[in-house]
Amino acid sequence: MKIDILIPRDKVNYDTSTMSLWRMINYTQEKLGASVSVPPLVRSALVHEARNRAVNVVRDDADFILMVDDDMAVQYPETLVEMLEVMETRQLDVVTPLTCKRQFPILLATSKLTDYNGTLR
Repeated sequence: MKIDILIPRDKVNYDTSTMSLWRMINYTQEKLGASVSVPPLVRSALVHEARNRAVNVVRDDADFILMVDDDMAVQYPETLVEMLEVMETRQLDVVTPLTCKRQFPILLATSKLTDYNGTLR
């Protein structure tokens, strides 16, 4: 299994968040025997520019691509392994966060988590 992890870099150095990402990466490599590539990316003041540039370095034969901002901390090292297991169980090809312009993402996301019967989507 080949996983490319793209970490668009901001102007600031987020050491604590970066350490938690590396814990997750090391755990994933050990647990799944995955080949994980974390290519060095150019720092940018504009997040959207950094993300757009990041996709240009994805390996052609990568099975999965994970894009994580450099200020995002991962609470548990097994997070990626568990996400991949859920993707396989539910036969999901893509997992992506909701994004929106006029409402805080968490408000929109929480309104979409369940259907009218209260079933988790």
